[in-house]
Amino acid sequence: MVVLEQERVVSANRLAVREGVHAGLRRAGAQALVPHAVQLERDPAAEARLMQSLALALLAFTPHVTLDVADEATVLLEVEASLRLFGGHRALCRAVKYCAYRLGAVPVLGAGPTARGAAWLASTRPVRGRRTATPGGVRRAVGTSSCSQLVD
Repeated sequence: MVVLEQERVVSANRLAVREGVHAGLRRAGAQALVPHAVQLERDPAAEARLMQSLALALLAFTPHVTLDVADEATVLLEVEASLRLFGGHRALCRAVKYCAYRLGAVPVLGAGPTARGAAWLASTRPVRGRRTATPGGVRRAVGTSSCSQLVD
């Protein structure tokens, strides 16, 4: 599957990426590389409705749910008070992922001591399979990252 906006690829599934499709590639280039891939035009209104529905559904886990103004594809949750109720961090993450999948979203979770830190961790490659960090772990995870990535 390939998602397009103004005749350019903005997202693609793993199979298409493996065949050479990447963000910015023109429609014809993607079609030449993966002729049988489904091509979808991006629908910002539908995406906004999905994020609104997801945010409302996630209120089942915490009353502290916010749509991120810096990234319209990010929902921020403050869950510290909910951890014990839902059986701990891993169980809560599983429940949140399941909720998102049921709505048709493909979640990538990050957990950290601040909302912006958690969102940044979600956007990075996992460290040892995880996208979570304590305050000290965030400093190690940041490592050599560009400061512009962290202060947008």
